[in-house]
Amino acid sequence: MSIPKLSKETGITVTTLYNWRKELRASGKAAPCEEDRPDSWSSRDKFLIVHETYTMNEEELARYCREKGLFVEQVISTMCQDICRVSLRW
Repeated sequence: MSIPKLSKETGITVTTLYNWRKELRASGKAAPCEEDRPDSWSSRDKFLIVHETYTMNEEELARYCREKGLFVEQVISTMCQDICRVSLRW
């Protein structure tokens, strides 16, 4: 969900939401940009999502994906493939 849309739904100012996202990113947490499609997120955010989820069991991963607005398949396939593709360029 975009920050402006989230702001409208929650009543939290856009500035506050952007600051919270910035703080999350600074702490090493995945905080994707406003794009609706996870495949358009940065490689950094994709990597952080995979990193945050690699030790999770199936139930934990499903809960995490629901909270982030993802599908389990996106984490397992699309994001892992993108990270592998980037790592091969190094």
